[in-house]
Amino acid sequence: MFFSVVLLTCLACTNAPVDNAAAEEQKAADAIEKWNMAAQATVENIRKAWIGNDAELLKANTTAALKRVTNGLEDIKDQAAYIETMAMFQSSFPDMNVDIGDYTFADNKVFIDWTWSGTNTGSFMGNDPTDKKAVIHGFSIWEFDDDGKAVLERAYFDNMSSFQQLGLPMPEPPAEDG
Repeated sequence: MFFSVVLLTCLACTNAPVDNAAAEEQKAADAIEKWNMAAQATVENIRKAWIGNDAELLKANTTAALKRVTNGLEDIKDQAAYIETMAMFQSSFPDMNVDIGDYTFADNKVFIDWTWSGTNTGSFMGNDPTDKKAVIHGFSIWEFDDDGKAVLERAYFDNMSSFQQLGLPMPEPPAEDG
């Protein structure tokens, strides 16, 4: 009898690290899944903010230091400028829509394939409305802080195509500082 109790105790002790390792792996997997779900919800809220020109929804899901880099150039330096850009697009393309395609999570980033569409019925970048529809396919990499708020968007798309679809000339590139 004593031998059985000792044997069971020893077996329980040798299995404990395995069970702890499995529990730790599950805990890590659960944390990743929870982060992925939160990031997915944040991306959806940002999409809704764009479509509805909802500054408060954008603020709730991003930091004040939010930046945007478009095709390799930093063009939005903070959350307020991001909100101004959203408002400009909303007034130029009131029917605009953003469809999210495939997305992948890695570390604190989300990689998103998206399609933007809208009809130019308002002044756009100093040009009169064209009443033409544009469809733009793009790719964004969103980075998040530890609280799950977006801090950076890196967006890549064919800007020339959007201006061609609207029948507008390409804007001059910004002057280089120097």
